[in-house]
Amino acid sequence: MYGVETAIIYSLLFSTPAWDRVVTMRNLAENESIDLHTQIYLYAAGNTDIRRKLAYNPAIAPEMQYTIVNDNDPEVLPRLALNPSISPQIQRKLFDTGIILVIRCLAINPNLSLETQRLLIQFLERRE
Repeated sequence: MYGVETAIIYSLLFSTPAWDRVVTMRNLAENESIDLHTQIYLYAAGNTDIRRKLAYNPAIAPEMQYTIVNDNDPEVLPRLALNPSISPQIQRKLFDTGIILVIRCLAINPNLSLETQRLLIQFLERRE
């Protein structure tokens, strides 16, 4: 079920003092080698800062992208929109939120799908 690395990470998290636990979780959320189980744990246990760091992690699993895109925290979605590894489907869901900051962050993303580029052009044309 869980790999050895995940078990070590969990034991590390639960053996550290509470104040250091958050720092460790933040560092893990930025680590590109964490597996899906660790990503799920961090997302569920994390505060906004941890979820933001996880959303921007380029190694985020597709399943976690779908979880994060449904996050209603206004600080998390812009970070996901900036993530160059998000799928075209996630880009579309982010665009469909209609949140201006999220749409602006999508426009900065260096790995936009053609569909998202077209949506952004249509958005700009409607705003003229």
